[in-house]
Amino acid sequence: MRKFVSILFALVLCVSAMVVIASAATNCPEHDWSAWKTVRIDENGDPVQARSCACGAYEESVVHTHKLVKVAAVAPTCEKEGNIEYSYCSVCDWMETTGGVATNRLSVILPAAHDLAHVEAKDSTCLELGNIEYWACKNCDRIEVAGGVLSNIKAVQLPTLDHTIEHVAAVATTCTTEGNVEYWYCTVCGYAWLDEARTLVTNLQSVKLGAGHALVHVEAKAATCLELGNIEYWYCSNCDYVEVAGGVLSNLKAVMLPTLDHTIEHVAAKAPGCETEGNVEYWYCTVCGYAWLDEARTQVTNLQSVKVAEAHNVEHVAAKAPTATENGNIEYWYCKDCGYAWLDELCTKNTNLKAVILPASGEVQNPDTGDNAIFFVVALVAVATLGVAAVSFKKREN
Repeated sequence: MRKFVSILFALVLCVSAMVVIASAATNCPEHDWSAWKTVRIDENGDPVQARSCACGAYEESVVHTHKLVKVAAVAPTCEKEGNIEYSYCSVCDWMETTGGVATNRLSVILPAAHDLAHVEAKDSTCLELGNIEYWACKNCDRIEVAGGVLSNIKAVQLPTLDHTIEHVAAVATTCTTEGNVEYWYCTVCGYAWLDEARTLVTNLQSVKLGAGHALVHVEAKAATCLELGNIEYWYCSNCDYVEVAGGVLSNLKAVMLPTLDHTIEHVAAKAPGCETEGNVEYWYCTVCGYAWLDEARTQVTNLQSVKVAEAHNVEHVAAKAPTATENGNIEYWYCKDCGYAWLDELCTKNTNLKAVILPASGEVQNPDTGDNAIFFVVALVAVATLGVAAVSFKKREN
């Protein structure tokens, strides 16, 4: 019946009743109507059609087309109503749902309501709060208890229980047995802590120290003429376990590479010069730098010890006073090979051969100021010379 009424309502809205504006004489038993023809558009934008009969009868009809406006679906909330998706005519009261099914406003409205979820009662543990039975809205913070009584989340919760604590002492691990760090744990819930005050949370898996070798990785190293080499391997710092790549068991001898032969070069002895080092005869390895004093390499030395430091061929020159005709000199030492000179025997105070010379004076000494013995000798020589000259002169006269 309701569906029939809706259809009838639609027909009434879509096809308006004919309005007879002029009519023929009642003696026209059956009108011969012309075809409907649009004569104007009304204020709602609908076409107004008219038809007439030869008898003078005339009528108009409004052909109504719904001006549908679509309304999207809106979910209801705890405080606000929603609606399903629908369309309505902006001119008349027509409403329809998807597919053109006639409806009305009451049918498209979704009333506001709390979406309550039931929560079972739960006992407290030492880890989690418990609760009494209650209902909670999925969309807001509304809480109800039995009978629809309004409540709140704190009021329905039950406090946690105390932990049942047990202490476990630390146990050192070995290569074959598990150990553990010191910890405290609850025997009921299994929670664990690293301190007695229970501030450092852990778990029963993390406190374990698994049995196993404490492996140390050793990179591969090439052998030299001084040191053994090795392939890449791992060894246990607590026992003699050794393994190579892939976890294959091995031993230290098997991973070692033998030393290489020395690359020997002979160096002949060389005397030092004033400015160049010398060396003793020796043999050395050009790769590692090891050195020996004999070809059989039994007398080990090093490249520093075979050097002979540069050395001057030093001669001492005593001090000599200058004379009137000859240069003198101060005391000095000099090298006979390179000519370097020094003022001390240790050859630390450099000088040169010009600086040590004391030049001749070039003057005969005054008797008053000179040596008396020298003056006396000179006088005797003069007297003797004069005597010889006088004798010679007499002989010539005679």
